[in-house]
Amino acid sequence: MREELKRLQRELGMTFVHVTHSQEEAMALSDLMVVMEAGRIMQAASPREVFERPANAFAARFIGGHNVLPDGAGLVALRTDKCRLQPLPQQGASLAGRVAAVEYQGAMVRVALARALMTNPRVLLLDEPLSALDPELRIRMREELKRLQRDLGMTFVHVTHSQEEAMALSDLMVVMEAGRIVQAAPPREVFERPATAFVARFIGGHNVLPGPHGAVAVRADKCRIGGQPNDGGHVTGPVLAVEYLGAAVRVVIRLGDADEAVALMPDAEFHAAPIAIGDRAALGWSACDAHAIA
Repeated sequence: MREELKRLQRELGMTFVHVTHSQEEAMALSDLMVVMEAGRIMQAASPREVFERPANAFAARFIGGHNVLPDGAGLVALRTDKCRLQPLPQQGASLAGRVAAVEYQGAMVRVALARALMTNPRVLLLDEPLSALDPELRIRMREELKRLQRDLGMTFVHVTHSQEEAMALSDLMVVMEAGRIVQAAPPREVFERPATAFVARFIGGHNVLPGPHGAVAVRADKCRIGGQPNDGGHVTGPVLAVEYLGAAVRVVIRLGDADEAVALMPDAEFHAAPIAIGDRAALGWSACDAHAIA
């Protein structure tokens, strides 16, 4: 629907004012992005400028993908994909404290959890517990749920339609289609080696493409635009959509009447040789990145 809204706006030549709490949606759909706090405009600029140069701590935290850290006399925003972890000596590794979310929605989730845990169950069923939360609070509550499960040593059965949530929270990830289990494995295995075309499409971040011996799944971030690896395959078609997502740009190519293929390219790589909607392009991949599927 994001692609369809973008196409509709382009064809009508009309101004769309799109109100959303989804940072990804805002970056993908807007030409001018306006970040507001308590009814006041904090920053208004192109999505790329907001992501690369957030005007203040609120904008950096709201847009996501940034850490706000102390630097001398002030604060700096650092992109999370530019940060690296470094092991610390044992005496310096403990955290001084935790900052708990105090938002009303988060408090309601905590109350519901506390009530469920009062009976001291051996297994706790959580049915879409984070679906109504704002994106930033959802991430905080994910961390809190993971900590709680670890501290209690209890089995949590977490039901969700969010692929990101499933991968972030689970030790064993179960993908179901029409009431049947089609794959059960650790999240990394499901993502790296989806068992079927349904799993590859449902988990997201994959293309289902033709291979020499049948269909293969190739991660979108392993596909490249404009080149054909010697040992891999390639498909061609017109560019259907170009979405800026902050650290990456999502390029969609039409392969026929209904099929599409996606390349998720690093921001700098795309802007070094940008392409536009309507251009004809080739999407290529390496054979080592292709995984055969049923």
